[in-house]
This record gives sequence, structure tokens and C-alpha cells, in this order.
Amino acid sequence: MVNPLVNGRAISMINGASNMTTKNRKSKQVPPSRLRYETANPTISIRVSQELKEELEEMKEMSGLSLADILNAGLEKLKPDVDQFYDQGLKEGYEMGYEIAEEEFKVMATCLGCGKAHLPVVGETMKAVAARMLMGWCAKSCR
Repeated sequence: MVNPLVNGRAISMINGASNMTTKNRKSKQVPPSRLRYETANPTISIRVSQELKEELEEMKEMSGLSLADILNAGLEKLKPDVDQFYDQGLKEGYEMGYEIAEEEFKVMATCLGCGKAHLPVVGETMKAVAARMLMGWCAKSCR
């Protein structure tokens, strides 16, 4: 009985046992240079549609580039867009976080001189701001 292909080879099985005995086979020694190469150049595997595979193969044949080179070129082309989107997201996230924090934690003090609400001096501790507000706070612009 012959099993279907396994790793590209037909394996014949007789009564559920392989023709080859694994006891007598020695494991193949991988040279250190090969280990270093495989560590520096790892393999990746992806699933794509048949249409995309055909497009990649066509591009590979027409350009003479390897699939790795095509992938690298695509990454380089997309990198400016990704960087732009990252910067935009970072800026929008900062602004949104700032607005939320301002709504949540902003302390306004009413000036005794003009009666308007002002922000206390930047860099003062909340303890100092509270103490000045209790003593009767006046904005620098009203003094």
C-alpha cells in the first residue's frame, strides 16, 4: 500500500510499518555555517490567493527579482505611509488624551480682582494652588 505524498515523497507502508528502519539511520549533522545562515535568514510562510500567487510569480519572472526582494520593495514603498499614519495616530492620540485629561483634572481658580476663572501658575503643586485659593487668590494680570 502506498500512502499519499508526504514532504514530496511517496512512502510505502507494509502492514503499517515503514520499509526503512529508523534504528539504523543516523541523524544528519547540520554544519555550523548552515545554522548561522538559517538564523540570519529565517524562513517565513504565508497563504495567498491563487490570483496573488500568479501575480507574484509573473512579477518575479518579469523583474528577475526574488520574492524576498519583491517583499522588501513593497515594504520600502509602504514605509513612508506607515510612518505618516503612525505619526498622525500619535498626534491625534496625544491631543485626545490631553483633552480628556484637561476635562478631568484641570483646576480653575476664580480671581478675587476680576472675578474671572484663570488657570493657576503652571508648575505649582495642587497643594500650593489649593492653599492660595483658600487665602484669596488673584491672577498676576489683575495685580
